Amino acid sequence: MPASDDSLKEKNRICAYDGREIPLHPGHGVHVYCSEECAHEARREKNRGYVQKFNDRIPVDIRSARRNWYRFKRGGGLSRREFMQGVSAVLVGSELETWPFTRTGHHEKAAQKLGTLRTALIRGDRDFVIAGVAALRALLGPDNSAFAFRAKTVCEEMLRDAGEIGDWSVRSPESDRAFERVARRAIAIEGRWEAAHERLNLARALLARASLYRQQKGREREALNLVTGAEHLLKWLSWDENPREVNLLLHAALSWKVRLRAFYLPAWELDMDRTEQDFQRLHELAEKSHSPLPAIITARDEAAYLVLIHDLDRAAVILQRAREKLETLPVYSAIADLALRRSEIELAKKLIELREKRDEGQAVRLVGEYRQVWQGNPTSAQLKALRDLEKKCGVRPTVTSGLSLVYSTPMPAELWMEDRLMAL
Repeated sequence: MPASDDSLKEKNRICAYDGREIPLHPGHGVHVYCSEECAHEARREKNRGYVQKFNDRIPVDIRSARRNWYRFKRGGGLSRREFMQGVSAVLVGSELETWPFTRTGHHEKAAQKLGTLRTALIRGDRDFVIAGVAALRALLGPDNSAFAFRAKTVCEEMLRDAGEIGDWSVRSPESDRAFERVARRAIAIEGRWEAAHERLNLARALLARASLYRQQKGREREALNLVTGAEHLLKWLSWDENPREVNLLLHAALSWKVRLRAFYLPAWELDMDRTEQDFQRLHELAEKSHSPLPAIITARDEAAYLVLIHDLDRAAVILQRAREKLETLPVYSAIADLALRRSEIELAKKLIELREKRDEGQAVRLVGEYRQVWQGNPTSAQLKALRDLEKKCGVRPTVTSGLSLVYSTPMPAELWMEDRLMAL
């Protein structure tokens, strides 16, 4: 007797993925699929749902920053799959000195040496840093632990920041070769942090290379591209941990972005409305950082921009308030002082040009004072600024021979100030 349609339906089940009828196989649980390919697609669809659920929790601006970061990395030759390896890449690692939580005696000794070398780097003792890095590498030896990897990468960073002896403000074959050696080291450091999925350290490394590029004439657009990429990554990371560190780095990135657009690129590219929005964001980040230094840097940038657009009264008021804030710092910061002096000189020069002041020697005296401060704390970034001011004010270029120079320091200058104050 032929089986009824109802009895046939009882012996068949529906594919959980595409809805087709399939034979009933006992023991397959709730979800039964008609083929392995179908099961694979079902699992992929399920995982996409989990990812979508995770992404829906992320604010729109953070998702946008993440997409922009992926575009930046693809532009640099890396695919999204090569860059991101799992959800763990979202997490931000803590600083080296606080990881891992329990260290061996060997690692503790290495960490203490790292602290000593960083202090020497901030002090400008280049020879001590170079010799100390060699000794620390010998101490770590064949250690392949995560701690040793981080320590060795930090050693590479210190060698990058101690740098090569060279004056990037003057192009010559010898100077260009030294510059490229430092640039290659900076790129290698980015690769190390990227391989270890250290996103915050990667952002810091990108800013360091941008700082290096902005010191050499003709590399301003490359610097701007790196700063923009770091900004996208930091905006994404701002949703996660380490908010103070991220805010400090974001402030440095946005500060350089404003200055590159306003002073190094063609004037017709300057968007005044966007610049005003950038300054509003800089003030917000300075407040969130809980440090007086970002506020001083913001005042430096804003005053220089106001001089550029001939709003001299506001520039003078901003610089005066920033100078008062600088004098209240618990420790004197030469870099913060130089940052303000540069804008003060630019304001004085503009006032002289408009004949609002008769003392035409004032700018020259200010440049001389700037030079004296720089000679006590010589770095290539500040030397470039000094060269620019000497040219504007008609002052004879500074002679660098005989100085114990610490050149090519591409670490973010504002963070260097922060580290210096905390260390002292």
